[in-house]
Amino acid sequence: ANSTVTTRMWCGFENVVIASSGKSFAISTAASGKGHVLTAAPAPVDLGNMDDDVPAATAQQEREQRFPADRLGAMLRTHLEGAEASNEHDKAMIIDCVNQDLGGFDLANSKLRVMAAVALFALSTVTSETVKLLNQAKEIYQLK
Repeated sequence: ANSTVTTRMWCGFENVVIASSGKSFAISTAASGKGHVLTAAPAPVDLGNMDDDVPAATAQQEREQRFPADRLGAMLRTHLEGAEASNEHDKAMIIDCVNQDLGGFDLANSKLRVMAAVALFALSTVTSETVKLLNQAKEIYQLK
């Protein structure tokens, strides 16, 4: 399955900037006409389940179990430098920013892969392939 964060340069770049800043992130996708979101903390929809005496963390976990793990698998193979951009000026700006301000593409790709791996661990869908792909990273990166 395709993952926009791995094929569209702006999408990947935005996620690298978020990871670099240490801010909480959300990963969203659509599958079979339904939206799915992974969040670092319970989302407002999870808090709405409090009326049902379901703890927000439990509601978050139940919501995230429906996230299509194959989209995260695509993020483990990220090569942001090869992603597409509809505007060549934007692409050049992003390439310059990644190289000059964000430590280069090896580190940027590693950040995206770690974001995916963290989400896969949270979903309890880590495979030996996940570990192999992370071990291929040029540089180790840790989310804050």
